[in-house]
Amino acid sequence: MSVKALFIPWPVALKEPERLLDDLASWTAINTLIFSNSYWKWGQEGSPLILPSGNASEGMGLQKVSPEDYASIIRFLSLAKERGFQVTCNICPLHPLSPDLGKLRMVDITESNRESNSMIMHGCPNNLGVLQWAETVMRETVASWSSLDSVHLNHIEYPVWPRNGLKDLFVCFCDHCRDKAEAEGIDFDKMKQEVGTLYESLTSPGNAPSQLFDYTSTGILNFIRERPYLKIWIAFRMNALTQFIENITKAFRAAAEDHLPNLKIGLEFYLPSLSKLFGTDYDELYSLYDWVAPKYPEYLTGSIIPLIADEITDASERGNVINIRKLIHVLTDLGPGPLVYQPCDPKDEDIFYSDTFNLSTINNQMKHLQKLKGKLPIYPYAWIYNHDLKSLKEKLQAFRDNGFNGYCLWLWEPDLTTKAIKRAHGVY
Repeated sequence: MSVKALFIPWPVALKEPERLLDDLASWTAINTLIFSNSYWKWGQEGSPLILPSGNASEGMGLQKVSPEDYASIIRFLSLAKERGFQVTCNICPLHPLSPDLGKLRMVDITESNRESNSMIMHGCPNNLGVLQWAETVMRETVASWSSLDSVHLNHIEYPVWPRNGLKDLFVCFCDHCRDKAEAEGIDFDKMKQEVGTLYESLTSPGNAPSQLFDYTSTGILNFIRERPYLKIWIAFRMNALTQFIENITKAFRAAAEDHLPNLKIGLEFYLPSLSKLFGTDYDELYSLYDWVAPKYPEYLTGSIIPLIADEITDASERGNVINIRKLIHVLTDLGPGPLVYQPCDPKDEDIFYSDTFNLSTINNQMKHLQKLKGKLPIYPYAWIYNHDLKSLKEKLQAFRDNGFNGYCLWLWEPDLTTKAIKRAHGVY
């Protein structure tokens, strides 16, 4: 079956369950619905897990939905199955969802815990408490979601959003990372020093010439070449995450064997050209999964890259913001960025500039997926912004042109009304 999947937020699903399912069945080609394993609402801090109140996770500090909400959700999943949809659960194993679990947070290069400006807590894969949390949630979800056909593992990566500044990307330097590095014979202090030098060169004015690089591809590569512990840091993060992913996947397979033997599992990962930089080695991991879903997120070009370029130019008092944006596009095989950045209000769709995605990105990323092609199904992930069906249609056509037989979609709440779904007839 060609998977054509759509993420559905729980507030939308539970508000008008029959209307939503009828509309999707009547007006779209969607055959798979993706739901979070937590009651997640955009702009809301805290996301209680969708688990029964009494289970093996008691005592772990996990927040859960009320028994009444849990029963409503399970009824909806059964209804979706009755209407012919496959049901998929989206689980983020590195995101402990309870504020009581703050001790599991990653620690950035400035030695502060990542929090404040983010709704999402990132746990460190080297922290055994994070692994215990993830394995428990995985087992409990499989045991209690009886209508489940598959699971998406999502956001198993180091932070990609610099919501509190670039320091958010320079992680993790907690005691668990120190212990693991030293056990592997890595000089943790030297590694941290070289990563700190890179961070300071990007965010501080007036550094010594030895700390600086010119903002060109060659300049950046030379800077890294002269600091071998930067490469060691990238490899250390990727190896830690690979081990973490292998462990939680093993826990999932064991739980599926006990409760839902035909359950499938897939891995979502960041833009292919950047995924390994943020720790997800999909070339190494793909054989563990039934499919993979590489992401082509417009929030990268519309929010993340502008935020990074703005901080570098504002804090370091060097460089040109337009040139730095272009350089990041070149280095990451994104294709050309927009000639003009059109500002938009981020409160609704969490994006600062509209119309920044270039279709050449999809073609440019193919070389990074060569090892996976023909080995397992690949369902690329696309987003819609500003209700732009024309752009979405072009993205899905580009996926087909590159041999992808299926896709995953993120739509916003206004795109899931009856009127909006009918308007999209023939697009997805």
